[in-house]
Order: sequence, then C-alpha cells, then structure tokens
Amino acid sequence: MKFSERYGHNPVRSALQISDIDETLRNRLWNVVCDTFFNSAPKTENARKGNYLPYLPNEYQLFRDLAHNFFKETTDTVGVWYTTALARVKAYFFGSPWYGVYDLIDFLADAIPNASERGQFIESVNQLLKDEMAGYRFVSERIVQITSEEEIAAIEQAMGLPDTLSPNICDRRSACWPIRKSPTTEIQSKSLFPQSSLSPRLSQV
Repeated sequence: MKFSERYGHNPVRSALQISDIDETLRNRLWNVVCDTFFNSAPKTENARKGNYLPYLPNEYQLFRDLAHNFFKETTDTVGVWYTTALARVKAYFFGSPWYGVYDLIDFLADAIPNASERGQFIESVNQLLKDEMAGYRFVSERIVQITSEEEIAAIEQAMGLPDTLSPNICDRRSACWPIRKSPTTEIQSKSLFPQSSLSPRLSQV
C-alpha cells in the first residue's frame, strides 16, 4: 500500500474486480506478458536488428500460434516484422473487454512447455491479481473466479491437485520460444527451447 493510501489521501480499493479490469491491473498484466514472452522485442519500429521475424524462429512460432489458435486467423496475417506483430497483440490486450485479457493470459500460460517456467509465469500473474484485488486466480493452471484464498485451496483440493503449479499437459505446449529473465517479474530462464520445434497444429499450415 502506498503512503497516500495509508493516510487516506488516495482511495483504497475495497471491492474485488469481478466484471472489469482497471487500468492499473491491465497495465501490470501487460508488463508481465511482455517480460515473459516479448522481452526480445526491438525498442523502436525503425530498429533493424531483431525485428525480422523469420530470423527469430521462437518468436515467429509464438505469433503464428496466436494467429492460428487464439485469433483463429490465417498465419500469413502475422507478417514478418516483430514490432508490427507485437503491436497487434497489444492492441487486442488493451482494446478487448476484461474477459479478453484473461483469455489471452490463460492461452499464453497454457502454451509454455516448461513446467517450471510456466509455474513462474502463473505465480507472477497471481501475485498481481492478488495485489490489485482481482476476483480471479490461476488455480490448477486455469484462471477461475474466487472470493477468498480459502476458496482457492478448496478448489484445488476438489480437483485433487496440491497447488497451482501441477503439470497439465496440453498440445499447445509443444510450441517453443524462450522465456527470458525479467527484473520486473523475477522470471528466470535456465535454458533456451529448441528452435527447430514446430507446433503440431501448425505443421500442416
């Protein structure tokens, strides 16, 4: 809690965010997404180094996976420029209804093939959701509505899983891209995923 909130100069949120996402939560969630999946993005649109997606197979595969399985569009809409492809995802993230944000985060978490790195992303997102009083959490690797921390434990127990990081195999996790270390989310990368791998769903596209 900030100084101004502790002493009543700025209001403190007192209700869970259930049917909306405020600007602060949306901004912070986007930061975690960028730090995890798009940390290698060029800083400017005019940057030549690192902006040509065909030279970046991991990042290219991620955008193709999003086009094919999330946006349900043809993969040639991805184009070849990193900044352009990322701007499109960002436009969706900030222009969609609150549930569209959770759709994307749910999809991205499910797509991380490494269980440890997937768990770190989920943990970072859950911490933000808790800090910003969102009425949702990752529970057993799916975003669900909650009303209390006790409800999270009850849901996990009912599903027979000990915690939010239990492995849950999904085809999308065969798509490969690097998860990079971020000072914002303290996500650590121990290895680079094989760049030769191709998602089975896209192998025929």
